[in-house]
Amino acid sequence: MSKTQMSENEFILKKNKISRHLMILTDNIMILPLIAQEFQIEHDQLIFGSFFNEDRNDFQITQDLKNVANSISLGKLVVLVQEDQLFEPLYDLLNQNYSEYSGQYFTRISFGPTRKITPISLDSRIIVMMDKTNAYTTLSPAILNRFEKQLLTAQDFIKTKMGLKILEIIEDAFQKIESFSEIKKDKLILCYNQETIPSLVVKLEQGPIKTII
Repeated sequence: MSKTQMSENEFILKKNKISRHLMILTDNIMILPLIAQEFQIEHDQLIFGSFFNEDRNDFQITQDLKNVANSISLGKLVVLVQEDQLFEPLYDLLNQNYSEYSGQYFTRISFGPTRKITPISLDSRIIVMMDKTNAYTTLSPAILNRFEKQLLTAQDFIKTKMGLKILEIIEDAFQKIESFSEIKKDKLILCYNQETIPSLVVKLEQGPIKTII
């Protein structure tokens, strides 16, 4: 992704009140820190879902919906990470179904038998972050179509030709190691995933990496 493309994404994230809310699709949710840093997303703007079904109870969903309602009333950016259980309660919000009275806009948040009319500032934005495979295998087309969709990988955050060259050199070195020894990268690097090496290059671009021995 070029700097121009990144700038276009920033426009979608921060300034465009007309376009649909944004779904960021990733190959690995672990690039969230890169996204948060690039777009200056604060910790209190993040609402995390759980990967464990037993944590997805009514109490937690209600609390998350309260946090969303408070944030949109204040015109804040809200980032929902793996929070697909909120899509139905936020149906009207995600479809931008708003009503207006005396200059104030409202939307409806519904969960179970509860229907709440919530004030919303048009400055507020919803960003959903989801694993790409999970999104396309578990979400209906109707839900997917509510969003502008952007695919982001760690490599998209490499901003220099030198960084891309370093990535190429590292990947080539690992390919040679694998061809000679048949030892895969996931055996050489603890907790390796496809975003590990590009994320390392992004950190190198930002300055020396501190190590603790």
